[in-house]
Amino acid sequence: MGIKITLPDKIETLFQEIARDNLSGAAQLFYKSLDLFPALADAIGKSSRQNRKLLFEVSNRLLKLQPTMAPFVHLSRYVSRMAEANFRPEVLETAFRAFPHAARRTLQKQRRKIMQIALQNCASFQRILTHSKSSMVEMFLNQWLADSPAREIWMTEGRPVCEGRLFLQLLEKFKNRKVLLVDDARAMAVQSVDAIVIGADRVSEKYITNKIGTYSLALLAREFDKPVFVLAEKIKFLPESFPLESEPQHAPDEVAQGLENIQVYNYYFEHVPCELMDHFVTPEGSLSPADLVPFFEQGEWDIFKLEDAEENLA
Repeated sequence: MGIKITLPDKIETLFQEIARDNLSGAAQLFYKSLDLFPALADAIGKSSRQNRKLLFEVSNRLLKLQPTMAPFVHLSRYVSRMAEANFRPEVLETAFRAFPHAARRTLQKQRRKIMQIALQNCASFQRILTHSKSSMVEMFLNQWLADSPAREIWMTEGRPVCEGRLFLQLLEKFKNRKVLLVDDARAMAVQSVDAIVIGADRVSEKYITNKIGTYSLALLAREFDKPVFVLAEKIKFLPESFPLESEPQHAPDEVAQGLENIQVYNYYFEHVPCELMDHFVTPEGSLSPADLVPFFEQGEWDIFKLEDAEENLA
């Protein structure tokens, strides 16, 4: 008879919180998901068979938490690799306790490098437009705005949950001019700014996945000859050979409260061709859309490998 796996309460509660979060970006949720690993270490038992079943269940659940976000695929692959390696229980426990610190250190180093490159690329700009709420873009803007009080940030609302408004609240300490726009004012906004800077939940060889409205924004940028910069840590890169789970429809009341007998189209994310972007700012440097294919072919996207786990245990 097979062993039925019930996840520990700490893990189940964390998974539910992440699945319900419709305001945080992929990097923020990645940081939050690192709380999984101490709880996973606590759940490791003496039975290798039981541990493997637990890890495969956790790996499968990670894929479904936020279906459009690449970081959860990377975490799922890491947990699955640890299960397949058939490590002794004490090795698994030690590895999972060490993983959050190593992952945070790696990601923070990448983000600092991306910020430095983006600041160099955007040094001559006075007005930047962004769409939705990205913690990587926030990190960049904190320094970019601080460097010159004459610089301006333009922000779309990001309906239906309007995380653009929340983003501007995070920038309230700056005296720079800040402009909040309804989403349909993109055409006017793009003509008024020097560049568009956005984050991404996933970057593949062909598409980026980002907040709905990014596609039309990129088309407008192409029409008015304005550069689009995508700031993306390596946890955001995932090749097309790894299809993500389909995004479910979100609550109709978010956009049509009180209306009846209508069909509501309420998705948060969309896929945008990479060819509409100009620069992918990564820890390895600024890449063009044409650079993405060799980037993936060389395996630069593959993080949290088994040898990395073994190195952290050394």
